[in-house]
Amino acid sequence: MRRSISYQYNKQKPKRSPQTNSQALNSKGFDGYFRVSFRIIPLIALKSMHPDWVTVQGNGLDTEGLVFHYKNTIASGTLLELKIMHPKITSTVNCIGKVIRVSKPRNSSLFCVTAEFIKISEQDKETIRIF
Repeated sequence: MRRSISYQYNKQKPKRSPQTNSQALNSKGFDGYFRVSFRIIPLIALKSMHPDWVTVQGNGLDTEGLVFHYKNTIASGTLLELKIMHPKITSTVNCIGKVIRVSKPRNSSLFCVTAEFIKISEQDKETIRIF
């Protein structure tokens, strides 16, 4: 199993990223299933965003990011416009995320995608805490 090593430069603390292990999310955030809709934000300004949203099932969420499963791989560094919905909450969390890790479990046909939030309002963070 590979371990990631984080280094500190200029005495800055490393940024915490969401874990793909759902046990690690138990104490930090919501560990259960919820709906996530996303669309990829193109990096080239001349391209327009795709109008279609893809809805998938998420299974790990905290105020720093989320984990969801998708049938295709998504490259690390890809920006996503996200809509996070949970049946207990009437409002939808809208934010921008960046894919930081993609893995494929051996016993699954789906890819496990981990994304960190790069633009999220304090109100949406509070909504996530309620989950």
